[in-house]
Amino acid sequence: MISLFDFWKFLAGLGLFLYGILIIEVSLRFLSGRHFKKLIRRHTENTTKSIFVGIFSTMILQSSSAVTLMLLALVGSGVLSFRNGLGIILGSNLGTTFTGWIVSTFGFKFNIQEVVYPLIAIGALLQVFLSSRKILSEWGKFLTGLGLLFFGLSLMKDSVFSLESLIDFKAMLNYNIYLFALGGFIFTAIIQSSSATMAITLTALNAHFLTLDSAAAVVVGANLGTTITIIIAAIGGTPDKKRVAAAHFLFNLTTCILALVFMTPLLNFALKVVGSNGPLYSLVFFQSSFNLLGIFMFWPFLKHFSSFLLHQFKNEKNELVLDIEINQPEAALESLTESLKRFVIKTLQFNQSVINNKIHPLNELFRLKKEVNYLKRYEHLKVTETTILGYALSLQGEGLTPSQALRLHQIMSSIRNLGHSRKSIKDVSHNLEEFENSSYDSIHELNHYIKNNCDKFYDQINRQITITDPAILFEELVGNLNQNKEWVNDFVKKVYDKMKINKVPKKYVSNLFNVNREIFASNQFLLFSIADIWMAPQYADNFMLLPYNNFNIK
Repeated sequence: MISLFDFWKFLAGLGLFLYGILIIEVSLRFLSGRHFKKLIRRHTENTTKSIFVGIFSTMILQSSSAVTLMLLALVGSGVLSFRNGLGIILGSNLGTTFTGWIVSTFGFKFNIQEVVYPLIAIGALLQVFLSSRKILSEWGKFLTGLGLLFFGLSLMKDSVFSLESLIDFKAMLNYNIYLFALGGFIFTAIIQSSSATMAITLTALNAHFLTLDSAAAVVVGANLGTTITIIIAAIGGTPDKKRVAAAHFLFNLTTCILALVFMTPLLNFALKVVGSNGPLYSLVFFQSSFNLLGIFMFWPFLKHFSSFLLHQFKNEKNELVLDIEINQPEAALESLTESLKRFVIKTLQFNQSVINNKIHPLNELFRLKKEVNYLKRYEHLKVTETTILGYALSLQGEGLTPSQALRLHQIMSSIRNLGHSRKSIKDVSHNLEEFENSSYDSIHELNHYIKNNCDKFYDQINRQITITDPAILFEELVGNLNQNKEWVNDFVKKVYDKMKINKVPKKYVSNLFNVNREIFASNQFLLFSIADIWMAPQYADNFMLLPYNNFNIK
């Protein structure tokens, strides 16, 4: 019977393999992320180039997820068209098979320990002794991840033979290939790594627990299972995010059906190419070949495929509607104004959720960290801001009338102020959570004061943006500006009063004042943005000339 030690040894190997992939992805995203963004921007003017960019970027980054996230940002910001983005999706599916070639070449043909120990040793030492040299430290992280990946593979390879006493592999070989494909799909959907599924399948094939046919079916299922991660990420996301997830799923579904239908001729062809003595290479060749066939099958129809997805996922009422041609500046400015008003509300909601430590119920269910949730939302809003700003910039060369140019200037100012408002709140989110979890009653009291005032402020903003009379709106916003000043100075007085009686620990003093300043600045920038976008130029200019710079904030 299989021992408990062998069972944990196999799981430890799987864990180290997955952790190694994660470390490699993180390090390479730092080392190469900027270069690949530039590569994608420069070389995706047509579908052919975008496919090759998808292939090579995924081969080097060793993560189709990293490439897909980069793609989402570029499509969302308007830098890359959705159609050319489809080419990157197709290419990334072929590029991700490169991991299988690495594992089959180095994981089974060499003595892994001769490579693992130097990789981990050099990588760990670089991180410990050269932590201040960020690039060298990240290279150390990459080498450590590579070493852990191969070490995990070694543990799985050594312990897999003991599984024979637990599982009747001979009986399993009589199962239908569709069951193996289903198993590959479910397993990959759970662990969210087709590379790990491929490594385990290669290990089982090397140990003769699986035939080439059954191993190929597992790989086909894994190819579809890897789409679940992106589907989950796209739930509740923007239409572009849903389009990318749908494109990824439909492409993989089609290629998987193709692979299962033509499995026998594809495997026979693989055996002829690599030889009958190389089942590991035959399996990897099979994986690459059916993804390549899928690319050739989709390539001629990408224009129709993108049109289909664009019609399936349309912008909802709360999304941007920047679909007016810029050669119609009056209509384009109106569209831009309406989109920016919606974006103001989204920024308001973001700021309020951070102040109150609110988290979406689904994220609470899956126990996602609040700071991760905030950062994801913050990055999403930055992408939206880039889209609006890019559209606004494109209008500058359209021969605007003086009044239109003035309106565009207000819009640009509003966009900048919104960005400052969100950033000020994001920068103190960790301090607010620290206050929330503090064991000191005085800190809780001060934190409660911040929350109450911000709630009042945001409630007033929500009411004021419905006011149609510009004179009344002006007076309301001025009142808000003055009240913001009073609250922030009153908070400083409260902190000093509590410091006098030793109610505020020294470690909190600096953070309390910093949070106070940043929230004041965030509210101020939000008011400026609203004045720019909701009021006519003369009112907005008068609002900006108010002596807010004389506010004495400690």
